[in-house]
Amino acid sequence: MSEKAYMKGRFARLQKFMSQESLAGILFLRPLKEGYDMWLTGCTQKDAQVSYLDKAMLAVAEGEKILSISTPSLIEAGAEDPWLPHALPGEASTPYYINCTGFYGDYFRAMLSKNHRLGLVNGNKLQLRVKNFIQKYAPDVEFVDVDREVHLLKAIKTDEEIEMIRKDCRNLEHAFAAMGTILRPNVTERDVVSGIRKSLLERGASGWDYSSQCLDVKLTSAPISGMAVAEPLEYPGRVLGMGDRVNIKVNASMAEGWHVSLGRCYVLGQADEETKKCWDLAVKAQKAAADYLKPGVTISAVMSEVNENILKKSGFPEDKSNWIYGVGNAWAEYPMAVPGWRDIRLCEGMVLAVGPNVRPEGKDAYCCLDIYRITDNGAVRLGDSSQGLRELFSTVF
Repeated sequence: MSEKAYMKGRFARLQKFMSQESLAGILFLRPLKEGYDMWLTGCTQKDAQVSYLDKAMLAVAEGEKILSISTPSLIEAGAEDPWLPHALPGEASTPYYINCTGFYGDYFRAMLSKNHRLGLVNGNKLQLRVKNFIQKYAPDVEFVDVDREVHLLKAIKTDEEIEMIRKDCRNLEHAFAAMGTILRPNVTERDVVSGIRKSLLERGASGWDYSSQCLDVKLTSAPISGMAVAEPLEYPGRVLGMGDRVNIKVNASMAEGWHVSLGRCYVLGQADEETKKCWDLAVKAQKAAADYLKPGVTISAVMSEVNENILKKSGFPEDKSNWIYGVGNAWAEYPMAVPGWRDIRLCEGMVLAVGPNVRPEGKDAYCCLDIYRITDNGAVRLGDSSQGLRELFSTVF
């Protein structure tokens, strides 16, 4: 793993926060949950033999690297790590973290001997046995909930990180540009989903196979005049035919490690006027949301503006779903349109997925989904692909 300035910059920002809050360290429980493993170490800390629920990470205010705790073992003070002789080569010399196989009594006693304040992220996942173990070697420990503060710290991206996200957005757009080779009549929905995942993996997306655990592909299809089709798809799904409208939304971890999203609409053949009108409104709603996205504004305020001035005025129901959410190292990150977060004021440097839904009665929703960066002057789309409705096989001879 090569040294990267942005990785050291993240740790430096975290240590600055610990200094401001007088914390000896921060213990991250279940770090895979919000992508903290990737954010802190530059790689996903997954192990087939250990549940992700047992993982933890420790950032120390005066340390140089993250301590990656790979098992829930409690290692008493003075005891040798029984797994240390079997550690994988190079683990101790990784640029940003040191791998260890449990919670060390010696380490917590030394870290908390002078400063007793230990920050917790996902602190509600702290097992009682681990809590008692820490208190055994640091009886005066004070556990401090820093969930919200660290989430917001992670939400603000540097210029270098934003350029990486932009690159991943372009890679995802390239896969969508070739959709005409995947979407065609007489192909099942499941074959289309598998084809999309294969195309993304070939363009550097991460994952082990074509399952939804690696690449989240949401697809609905129905004849233009037909009723909505429920998700998830039942194998093998319906067979596509001419005259179908196909809606595709993808959330994928691309080559640079960022989970980016894109949503577009396709018609096999020529679209009718209703389809064109609804899609144009979906694009208009997204652009209206982007116009409102500025530092100091809340997600709830943006949603209210779009719902009142675009959707309701056009005769469609409000969209109260989570259609604005943070982009990062996990599927969806804070801030997002959920209770407790929708009223957080946005900041410059945040990167958000934006995709309001236009929902005709009894039909599949239309959703134009893209990634935006918050700047002092408003929101800027990081991709540059066309947002137009795609009509495939529509040539008339």
